[in-house]
Amino acid sequence: MNNSCSVVLPIHKIHPWINESLKSTALAMTDADELIVICDRLIESDIQHVVNLVNNLQIKRTIVKPSPGNGLVDALNYGIEISDSGLIARMDSDDVMKPMRLLFQKNFLNQNEQVGLIGGAIELISQEGRLESVKIYPTGPIKLKKLMNEGCFIAHPSVMYRKEVFYMAGRYRSLYPHAEDYDLWMRMMNFSDITNLDSILISYRQHPGQVSTEAREIQEESTKKLLAAYVK
Repeated sequence: MNNSCSVVLPIHKIHPWINESLKSTALAMTDADELIVICDRLIESDIQHVVNLVNNLQIKRTIVKPSPGNGLVDALNYGIEISDSGLIARMDSDDVMKPMRLLFQKNFLNQNEQVGLIGGAIELISQEGRLESVKIYPTGPIKLKKLMNEGCFIAHPSVMYRKEVFYMAGRYRSLYPHAEDYDLWMRMMNFSDITNLDSILISYRQHPGQVSTEAREIQEESTKKLLAAYVK
């Protein structure tokens, strides 16, 4: 397997942490990796601001494009569609990537062909970057598959997955608003194993403007509907 990945990073608003997120991503990448930034509903001046930030990183392979659709699902599907690598790594524009994250995940997938998706542990940080707590998710495909019938135990911005399994599962869908990742993982399990590393892969920033805060009620309702559909 080509030991490279495409990091897909959507941006739906300009906020203070974008540059830190981009810099941390660049430090984790090799020359073979690709950064794809999809600007979701940004005005032209904001897109140019993002382009300038990305250009300052001097990454060999970068793409910055406006999303042709509307919202996270469209942005992610488009970013993956235009990617060149067989492996897709997710990243959010307010989080911080650990330096060895991509290497750990690529090596794991190269050594475990039956695994289609690998997530990992995360540390929760404040708006200012202060460490608040650590979340270590269950590891082992058998154990995780059972637990996924109770809730989502994979952190979306920590994942790397095989593009072929992503397409086999049917891509991201808008059927369950703000639970589109959980919906995809449940379908991916029909085609491959999924699991987590116990290593901390990202610093997940908690702030009032994030989706899990702004749309918590919608996300919880979507999760209930999703579990009712999948768990018989």
